[in-house]
Amino acid sequence: MKVSVSYSGGKDSLAVLQLVSESLDDYEIMFADTGLEFPETIENVKQVVEHYGKKTQDIKCKRRFLEFNKCFWPSYNGYSLVLQDLQTRADHPVN
Repeated sequence: MKVSVSYSGGKDSLAVLQLVSESLDDYEIMFADTGLEFPETIENVKQVVEHYGKKTQDIKCKRRFLEFNKCFWPSYNGYSLVLQDLQTRADHPVN
C-alpha cells in the first residue's frame, strides 16, 4: 500500500511527517496548494521535501480557493456573506 503524508507547512503536519519518516521508508509527501499560501509557505514545503528526500505530490487548485467557494457560500447581491465578513475584519483589525 502506498502511503502519502499530507504536509501543509504547519507544525502538526510536520510532526506527522516526522513520525511517518521514523516508521516507514517508502512514502511520499503531498501538498495541496489552494492559491492562498504565502510564498514563505511554498518555500518551506520545498525545503521540507528536500530535507526528507522524498517525492512530492503537489495538488493545485484550478481556481483560487475563495473564488471557488463563492459558488457555495450564501450570498447577498452576488457577494458571499462569508467573504464580506472576512473583508470587514481585514479592513478593521482587532487590536
